[in-house]
Amino acid sequence: MTMALGSIVPAKGIEHKKSHKFPAAWTLHNGDNFFSSALNLTDSDPAEPSLESVQARLLQSLYFLSTCRFTQARYTFSSTVQMIFAIGLHRRLGRNRGLGSNVFFRPDYASIQCQRRTFWSAVVLDRQLSMFFGRPGHFTADTIDQDLPDCVNDEDMGNEGPIRPSQGDCYIDGLVSFTKIRSEVYALRDIPETVRFDVATELAKELDDWKVHVPGILNTYKPSMLHTIFRRQATLLGLAHCHAQILLRRPFLTAPYPKDDKAQKIRDPQIRTCIVACRDSLQQIIGLARDLDSV
Repeated sequence: MTMALGSIVPAKGIEHKKSHKFPAAWTLHNGDNFFSSALNLTDSDPAEPSLESVQARLLQSLYFLSTCRFTQARYTFSSTVQMIFAIGLHRRLGRNRGLGSNVFFRPDYASIQCQRRTFWSAVVLDRQLSMFFGRPGHFTADTIDQDLPDCVNDEDMGNEGPIRPSQGDCYIDGLVSFTKIRSEVYALRDIPETVRFDVATELAKELDDWKVHVPGILNTYKPSMLHTIFRRQATLLGLAHCHAQILLRRPFLTAPYPKDDKAQKIRDPQIRTCIVACRDSLQQIIGLARDLDSV
């Protein structure tokens, strides 16, 4: 994407200045031009599949999804999956592969964490596409054994391991939590309904505890009151939180309503929380649409 930006800006006759800022409307209307150049760069790349090429195509799939080109997103992601299998991102490093299963305080720690993050991001995207199209996903539990990424921020990561202990505010927590929701609450294997409810309740409690510790600037204030950078972060964080709330509580909403009073008292708060999350996410999306209309 960066290379595409560099190849287009001179052609548009815009002088490059360190302090130059593109207007929001200009960026919005010219995003496809940048993306087309990025596609040309990846399509013309003659090199073998690599971690960087997988990451580039995952970004392309996400862009297609964000612009409602779902079929193109699916085709692009399908080819990306083959590249993931080709370079072995779905396999854990161990035995005669790589540095072993315990890579903590080993060389290339940052590289291994980047591989794990890329793979599990692809797994989450695979689940989303499979649910959207109603078709089986590419990744199954019996074909992958990759470990989840460690909860370490980029600035705390060294070549041999974390350079400082986690402070409990790692942004990778979201990816790990989302993966747990997909694999434990929405597993394809047969799970008793009571077990599914217990797992969803436990993960929901962890999600509520996480929200309590989110910095106040991203949790308390309205996004419209914040600076542009923090406004985007607060909006994305709010939408992601609502999405997780809906995913966790949806089994309580879709399952048959119990006749037992005790079971109803347990089920009703979960259903109300799910409905509130749906309402909050809709309000945030409407707010985003109004902001775009005012650009």
